[in-house]
Parts: sequence; C-alpha cells; structure tokens
Amino acid sequence: MESKEMFFVFGTAKAGTTFVQMLLNSHPQLSCPVEHCFIDILNGLKQLLLVHYNKLLEYGDQITARQGAVLFDSEDVEYLFSVAVKRAALKGARGRSVKRYGLKDNHFVFWLPLVEKWFPEARIISPVRDPRSVVVSGWHFNMRINPNFRQTRGKTIELWAADSGAIWKRDVEAILSLQKKYPERVLIIRYEDLRQDPENHYARLFEFLEVDAGPGIVKKVIQKTAFEKFKDGRFFRRGGLEEWKKELTPQAIKIIEELNLPLMKTLGYEPYLLK
Repeated sequence: MESKEMFFVFGTAKAGTTFVQMLLNSHPQLSCPVEHCFIDILNGLKQLLLVHYNKLLEYGDQITARQGAVLFDSEDVEYLFSVAVKRAALKGARGRSVKRYGLKDNHFVFWLPLVEKWFPEARIISPVRDPRSVVVSGWHFNMRINPNFRQTRGKTIELWAADSGAIWKRDVEAILSLQKKYPERVLIIRYEDLRQDPENHYARLFEFLEVDAGPGIVKKVIQKTAFEKFKDGRFFRRGGLEEWKKELTPQAIKIIEELNLPLMKTLGYEPYLLK
C-alpha cells in the first residue's frame, strides 16, 4: 500500500476526531477503524531495539569474535513503526476493497515530522472545535474515566481551562503550520460545521479524499452517523455547540479566550467576554 492511498485523522482530544472517524468509515470507498494508540508501538520498538536487542548484540559480539556489532538506530525504529502503521491501516478495512485507508490517533499531532517523512503523500484531516466546548467535554470525560482527576488536573474548572486551553493552542498551531506547508494535503474542518451543515461539509470531506461525494452517498452517511444514534451520555455526551455558556464560569471562559483569542478568530470562533 502506497502512502498516497492513506489518510490520517487527528487533532485535539474531544474536538470531534472520533465523530469524523466514524463518518469516514461509513463511506463505502473509505476505511477508518476505531482509534489506535500507536504511542505504545513506538515506545515499545524503542525499548525493544535500542535498549534490549542492541545490548544482546553487543554482548554477543563481546563473547565471540569481537567484530563490532551493527546496532539498530532511531531510523530503524521509525521504519518499523511506519510498517506497523501501514499494516494497521490495511487491516482496518477488514478485507474490503477501498480507495483510501485511514487511521485515527490523536498522538500523530506530536509526530508530524514522522508523517512528513514516512507518509509523504498521505492526506490529513484535522477536526477543530471551539476551545470552550473542548474544555467542557474534556472535563466531563476525565471526570468519568479518571478517579484522580479532581485531585490533580481538575481541582477547579479554571485550572482545567488553563491546562486544556493551552493544549488546544499547541495542537491547533501545529496543524495550521502543517496546512500552510501542505495546503493540498491537509484539511482542517470545524466540528460545528459538520453538525450544523452536514450535507455540504460531509461532501467537502469526501471530495478532499477524492471519493464519491454525491448527494446520495452523503445522505446515506448522514443517516448512519446521526449523532442521536450513538449519543450515550458518556463518550458522546451531548455534542452541544454552546453548552459551554452554561457550564463554564466567567473566569474559565476568560482564561480560554485570553490564551487563544487570535487562533479562535482565525478559525471563526467569536469571543464571548473579550472583545
């Protein structure tokens, strides 16, 4: 499989990346399976090759002819990692013949040089969402999965707003920089646009991936991925567009806007407290 047949979905957690993964996987010409966690593979390869196996090579050389062991290096780790990623993309299609093979893992926002190097023709889709909504969604998600959240990062909603708001800024700046470098390969799409105008923005996604974007297929995918069908009050809690106005304190809103106002305006998110 060539990198031109692949695409990646990643961005800030709770910005709609899983929602986009699901709707793309619903298109008959695309595959995009459930979320991966490739950081375990990358760290595992580093530990296996650079630490454990290299020590075995050096030891074997020392107790034999001492010819000088040829060790694995970071380039080897990256190559094997890229093979694992391609294999995961291929398996994600579950045997279906598709035009493009996708993967969703938000860790890729940290590995943009790896993506550029090993997947030079792959398409990248990055959903963005109002940072105030991201803060609220992340707050509830962490409250559910992390019993220590309120004793650490979530002592107050204001502390969480500062933490999560800074992460949003870091991730969005990285994605915007990548899009500027590769405008034809990187699509940034707002979660709010997908929810409010699915007909046009689903079609926009499919056109970007060069698959059928006709009204018939768009309608079928909208029906399959209607938010109400999988809203569970847990991971897909509400999906509201302005719930943050009710759930954030004025101080938390101010913190988020002070951190991100220029980026928010760039992406079309209007300030609420700051003008």
